[in-house]
Amino acid sequence: MYDIGAKALVSRFEYQPFPMMRIFAKSGGAVFVGSDTKRLVAVEFKPDGSPEFRILDDAQAAPWLGRVKTAQEWVGTGQPQILYVLSDDFTSIHFGPSGAFMLAQEQGKNRWSITDNQGKEYPLPQSTFDDFAKARPQRVKDNYVRENTIIEETIGPAQTEGDKLWFGKTFYDGEGNSGMGGFGYFDASDRQYHLFAPPELADDSVSAILVEPDAVWLGIVRNGEYGGSPGGVFRYDRKTQTVLKYELPDAVYGLSTSGNRMLIATSSGIAVIDGDQIKRYFVDHTTDGRLRVADAAR
Repeated sequence: MYDIGAKALVSRFEYQPFPMMRIFAKSGGAVFVGSDTKRLVAVEFKPDGSPEFRILDDAQAAPWLGRVKTAQEWVGTGQPQILYVLSDDFTSIHFGPSGAFMLAQEQGKNRWSITDNQGKEYPLPQSTFDDFAKARPQRVKDNYVRENTIIEETIGPAQTEGDKLWFGKTFYDGEGNSGMGGFGYFDASDRQYHLFAPPELADDSVSAILVEPDAVWLGIVRNGEYGGSPGGVFRYDRKTQTVLKYELPDAVYGLSTSGNRMLIATSSGIAVIDGDQIKRYFVDHTTDGRLRVADAAR
């Protein structure tokens, strides 16, 4: 805290940010849920509200906090617990006529595949090394050559649209393992994959997906040896087949729309895309211990 009269820094306090690990759409807006490793918080967005973002009180937050799973971990004797928001348990996704197709986790493996109600599998087509080398020449220069490169791509975040299952591809990009970024859909009507591999996505995996009638939105991450590196947000225009990238320094955990705005749950809090503008917000601590949502640009 800076004392203007004394022209001196009289106190200082530090705190962890609240990554927003979940976003839940609701009528006219959305609710974000996050944790600063000590407690959970729910933030409501109402486009006609004043302010648009507000911290929900305990009673208002309870239904939303109850929709996430958490875990606690002791960091040492006498040390406080760390509170984590866990990833949602993967549940099978049924789609197609009468739910005849299913995206499910392969038994004993950390990957997912599509099967029909007769038990026939439809594995995700893998990029060839020649495709990989053409799309990612720098990775080849990094000694990812044919003899020692394992290309293993899997189905990541997914969303149904009629008889189609849209998804983003994910892959581990380190220690000899790699792949090519992209997205697409499996169409139950022709039992075929339809994949898109824009060059702008070649290096990255998809961390979140939102399919709309005119566009596909993708949260992007690079899953390397030392963890994930944020890659921003991509908007794929379904009519023109062009890609627009929005730079964002935070990891993307979820996407939702409110009117013409794209709401994003991120590792630093919240981001909002409105036209060609992107704004970032975070949960701030006031000097008297209250929480508020603040503009990160201020």
